[in-house]
Amino acid sequence: MASPVDPPIYSALLRDWRGSGRTVPGYRDQEWHQAAALPGWSDRPPGGVGLP
Repeated sequence: MASPVDPPIYSALLRDWRGSGRTVPGYRDQEWHQAAALPGWSDRPPGGVGLP
């Protein structure tokens, strides 16, 4: 999110990026919400995927 101390060029850049659908640090977008809504991988062993 833009803070009050950000130079105007950065605030304008963030608005432009968000307006064109780009991912912007500090803002949760639709892709974030989709990824966060996925269930955990409870069927996998702790520490990663096991080898066959």
